[in-house]
Amino acid sequence: MPFLKSISYEVRGRRYEAIGFANLSGGYELRDDNMFKGTIAPKDITPIFENKTQPVCLFEEFMDFLSFLSMKEEVNNRCLVMNSVSNIGRSISYLNNHQVSSIRTFLDNDDAGRRAVLEFVKAGFKVEDMSVHYGNFKDLNEYHVSRVREQQKKSWRKTPKKQAINPNKSNLKYDRAMKKR
Repeated sequence: MPFLKSISYEVRGRRYEAIGFANLSGGYELRDDNMFKGTIAPKDITPIFENKTQPVCLFEEFMDFLSFLSMKEEVNNRCLVMNSVSNIGRSISYLNNHQVSSIRTFLDNDDAGRRAVLEFVKAGFKVEDMSVHYGNFKDLNEYHVSRVREQQKKSWRKTPKKQAINPNKSNLKYDRAMKKR
């Protein structure tokens, strides 16, 4: 995926690997398969698809943005990943500097996410809070993962179970299936 980069880093003499998501200032948001979340400074926002139309789709973290990409066949809007709700001020400044008036927020379903939505409203943006569509989940990524797992379960249930074949006894279903091939 063009948004991600493999990052090797060292802490106290130990080497680690993580996926990195670049920000506007040359820093990276990091994630690994062991639930590690970190940053290579400086921390900043990540604007994406700047040539697309409004409203701007605004995400709290890059995993939410990647889930959004996975869910959509085509993205028609500009996107902005805050990389933390602590970047609200930078996000508002960026949006104002780029004459953005309308945003769709894909923020976490927690107090910080709700406060962030209110900050954007107070700053004068027309805000469509998309968290209502994944209200029973922590965030868009958790919602997406849940949907994918559910689809996998349904697919697994529809797949016929393989039957043990006894060479001493005829298996009619198996014999019929093989004849159709």
